[in-house]
Amino acid sequence: KEPSGIHKLQLTCGKQLGSPSEEESTMLLTVGVIGLLHAAWQGTQYRHDLKLRSETFDSLPIEIIVEAVLFFVIAVIAVVMKKTSELLPINAVHNLNDKTGDNVFSAPSFYSFRHRGRVLFSSIAE
Repeated sequence: KEPSGIHKLQLTCGKQLGSPSEEESTMLLTVGVIGLLHAAWQGTQYRHDLKLRSETFDSLPIEIIVEAVLFFVIAVIAVVMKKTSELLPINAVHNLNDKTGDNVFSAPSFYSFRHRGRVLFSSIAE
């Protein structure tokens, strides 16, 4: 049977869609950290320029704030991509193949031998 659609794409690419390689996530993390460092440098440079002109500091310009937030989001996405590539898929069927139905639905921790049935049916047992 010929694979079609997304399955064919997964077979030809050798990996699932949405799972980045280690190099891609590392490169994205590097870009995010460098961008954050650049935004920090711009902020300190802006404060230094204000001191030279003896002006008061109210807040950073919106361009620096947007740059810092954007590169922070990029760095967070890169960390998430890096960590999710290390996770293994959960395959419940694989874990249940070697168990019988009695073992799957059995819960020994819920077994109780000290219940009201012992008192209720003690006259029958005698």
